[in-house]
Amino acid sequence: MATTGQFNGTKIGVTVDGNLIGHVTQHTIDYTANTSSASSKDSEGHNEYIYSFRDGTMSFDALVVYDDDTAGDKIGFYDLFNQGHLGRTVFTLVMGTTESGDSVITQEALLNSLSLNASAEETVTYSGSFQFTGKPTVSQNA
Repeated sequence: MATTGQFNGTKIGVTVDGNLIGHVTQHTIDYTANTSSASSKDSEGHNEYIYSFRDGTMSFDALVVYDDDTAGDKIGFYDLFNQGHLGRTVFTLVMGTTESGDSVITQEALLNSLSLNASAEETVTYSGSFQFTGKPTVSQNA
């Protein structure tokens, strides 16, 4: 049944090539639309714009859990490092809930940032970001 009303952000996940990014603490999806000037002498001194290129990114923070790199249903820091940074893989991201009837966004993306933080006496974390490439699609979970 589709999600209704307000809900907790924990319901929204991001999968990378079908595997959930493990132990994510937060993620942000940003889409932007550039504009191009369409002003002319006929614009009577006012700027006019048309849409130009559209772009997007997805950034996230997660806990480093080595089990995620060997789990069949999750992807972790070293998976992303090996496949994205070293292998230059173009990933397929799916962003949304797993609830039947909910909308999800599917997007091809390149891993363009990956950072590990290991402070003394603190939980080891990492963060990363993906640069979207191509047109996203929106569909509903079956």
